[in-house]
Amino acid sequence: MQEQEEGRNQEPDEAEDIITLSTGVVLDLLQPSPVLVDNLMRSFSAEEPQVPKVWITDKGRDEENPNDPQYLSDMEAWYADSGMRSIKALLPTGSRIRSKPDEMPGPEEPDFADLMETMGQELGKSRFSRYTQWVLLYATNPQDLALLGVKLLRRAGVREEDVREAQALFQGLQERIADSRTPGGGGGPHGDTVPSAPAGASVGG
Repeated sequence: MQEQEEGRNQEPDEAEDIITLSTGVVLDLLQPSPVLVDNLMRSFSAEEPQVPKVWITDKGRDEENPNDPQYLSDMEAWYADSGMRSIKALLPTGSRIRSKPDEMPGPEEPDFADLMETMGQELGKSRFSRYTQWVLLYATNPQDLALLGVKLLRRAGVREEDVREAQALFQGLQERIADSRTPGGGGGPHGDTVPSAPAGASVGG
């Protein structure tokens, strides 16, 4: 009996392999391709807005101006867009549905297609795009997305210091979606407003 108890205590921590979302949906977290993650990070780094420079007469040289309003706006959009693209890329091979509340239609059910039409969203053309759409527009809130993104990167074997840096991407996405919510608008399965994608980031695949 004691050996069985010790065995249970030595089992892997399930928290790294699953995520329970605020809607009651539980996802298994798999291991997305590290190559895919590396390609994503390289792409995001290449697209990161450059800090503008301003001429300082007293010093006789250019200096970076990270407080430039246009730069701050561009960085906000870059964070949100990169966060959305990361999650869209990692979701199809990095997660799957373990369980969901009975009252919630799954991504392949007719009621979900009807919901997307009601919301003015074009239904994804394949099961992977529909699954991604289901997670982004129906099964999560902004806080879920931020945590999901971080966990997917960890499952892909990304170094912890790189994960911490990437958290800014998901934080930017979380803030952009939260800001885009319309008070008193339509709700999700528990009365939550269904998040919209940031400008320029399609969620339908």
